[in-house]
Amino acid sequence: MKLVTIDIDGTLIRDDLSISQQTVKAIKKVMDKEILVALCTGRPHVAAEHFAKMLGIEGFQISHNGAYIKHNISKETILHDTLPKGVAEDINTMCRRDPRLCLSLLYGDCCYYERYDDFAMHVNIDVNFVTPIRVKDINELVAQEEKNPTKILITGEERPLDEFMAALKKLYDSQVNILKSGPRYLDVINKKSSKGRALKILSAKLGIDRDEIMAIGDNFNDMDMLEFAGIGVAMGNAPEEVKKMADFVAPTNNEDGVAYALQKLLS
Repeated sequence: MKLVTIDIDGTLIRDDLSISQQTVKAIKKVMDKEILVALCTGRPHVAAEHFAKMLGIEGFQISHNGAYIKHNISKETILHDTLPKGVAEDINTMCRRDPRLCLSLLYGDCCYYERYDDFAMHVNIDVNFVTPIRVKDINELVAQEEKNPTKILITGEERPLDEFMAALKKLYDSQVNILKSGPRYLDVINKKSSKGRALKILSAKLGIDRDEIMAIGDNFNDMDMLEFAGIGVAMGNAPEEVKKMADFVAPTNNEDGVAYALQKLLS
């Protein structure tokens, strides 16, 4: 193996958002063997960078569910997929009609919102490590901004979020990638974007074959990443569908599953 990619939520970190010392030591041992480690997350790059620095990982990190690849030291960006402006505006208009939901619009690590919501603030500040900026009209911002947005994040309770996701898929499934990275998080990204595609692009950049990659994840948005890698590892807390397609299943994120997988890699 020459590269290990690790999802963050539900994989690298425990439910209390901490990283066990056993996992920290296992990652260091892997890097000591000159095996590269890259984090692969639905969070923005700034969050991936935060954990990478904490673990001493230097290199390209995959963020925004595969829409973005950036080096956390040199800041070189090798992938930045974006959303069509018109679709972003339409989805924002739809979301405005449902007071149970809150939409955040991200341009890389810059985050904008219209309506204040406690849970959305918590997600953006405490989970994504971004500083949300309130604007009067997101659609006006999109129209005036030269660049296209990177991602839409919609937060809310699980049931209304699932209902909204179904409505979005009927209208925009052919134009954007609509996926849940958690029960209360809905991401809308470029149609081509996925963790598996990003891993393919990263491995080509690094000159690493897919058979030389181990990928570790826990959710549906990790499936094509696990499938692309030579060894795909599902966490014990993953849904059964994810476990079935993996090469092997590690213990849960609360039971040092990442450390277990890395120790198996080195044994």
